[in-house]
Amino acid sequence: MIGVFCAAALGILALVRLRGIFTSADFLDRLPTRESTVVFIDLRVLRSAKLLDALSPGENALDPEYRAFIAGTGFDYLKDLDYLFVSFHSEAMFTFAGGRFNWAKLTAYAKAEGGQCLNFFCRMAGSTPARQISFFALRPNALAMAVGPDSWAATRLQDKTADRLPGAVPDSPVWVSIPKEKLANAGPLGPVQSGIAAAVPDGERISLQAALKDGNLEFVASVRCRSVQESQVLKARIEGAAADFRAAASKTEFGSRGFAPLLEGAVVEITGEKVSVRLPGALPAIRSILFVR
Repeated sequence: MIGVFCAAALGILALVRLRGIFTSADFLDRLPTRESTVVFIDLRVLRSAKLLDALSPGENALDPEYRAFIAGTGFDYLKDLDYLFVSFHSEAMFTFAGGRFNWAKLTAYAKAEGGQCLNFFCRMAGSTPARQISFFALRPNALAMAVGPDSWAATRLQDKTADRLPGAVPDSPVWVSIPKEKLANAGPLGPVQSGIAAAVPDGERISLQAALKDGNLEFVASVRCRSVQESQVLKARIEGAAADFRAAASKTEFGSRGFAPLLEGAVVEITGEKVSVRLPGALPAIRSILFVR
């Protein structure tokens, strides 16, 4: 009787803690986001627009580990995944995933791979020691997962975090929030990145959203500068860097050429201190970057 009482008490406590997690804000309240790039993807919208099929690499191009995961759990993101919240944190990659899960197969797969499961909280080794995987059933249709050196990292997703992401919650099918600090790292868009980092106040984040338009995805990047003058300088810098990049893309390696469709037709707009960049060629750019060999 004592055992039954304890189990019931723990179950009621879990329901009270998690029953209110329904909105985007609820998930963001639990994601560790400080100095992290945060991504939201609504696969239901992309699936209804037939864009998931366009982005699929095909069965033969899937990673062997992922093919084994599909075979062992019956879970396929193209069919079963509805939405994702991901935080690329310095300590781990934290994820909330919504969709249709076969929990019995998921736990059986984790155990078959040498992992351990207790009350739908599972831990298992990844491909490297730094990629320990932990996950648990947040709700019947939602999974919380972490990948990092700590095999218990997913426990951080059970409660609200103290470093809640500032600003609005996602209102588009693809949404990315990038801290200014991440722009310091050089990348394929180095001149644009450095220009944004110089114009954006410390602690500010850059918002990137994608909306459906004419059967394609159109990205809009938004940056708030320190002043109207700096927003005008940034506009000129982005337009010049984009033109230079497009001209040079055809002569560089495929990793850079993949960005050419994204920059083709880019439009830079200013509203006070805010600079917005519209990037209409999102879908071909994503496919080129992800699946080029």
